[in-house]
Amino acid sequence: MRTVRAIMITVSAAALGAGVALLLAPQSGERTRRQIRRKTQDLVHDIRKNAEMRAHDALDLGRSKARLIRRQVRASMKAA
Repeated sequence: MRTVRAIMITVSAAALGAGVALLLAPQSGERTRRQIRRKTQDLVHDIRKNAEMRAHDALDLGRSKARLIRRQVRASMKAA
């Protein structure tokens, strides 16, 4: 849980820093807004992809644990 929190803090700080850098950049406001929009979309995509991977990993882990428990139950029923 600490790792997830540390990653979220790092990502948030990076996004904030990027946003401030974009706002202070010597370019037009329209270009800056496009860059912010693109960076935000990229960040959302990365977060979504990461969440999907973690959910998939958790599902795989749950399935393997369920198989293990099923085997243990069957073994104990045969022994009884």
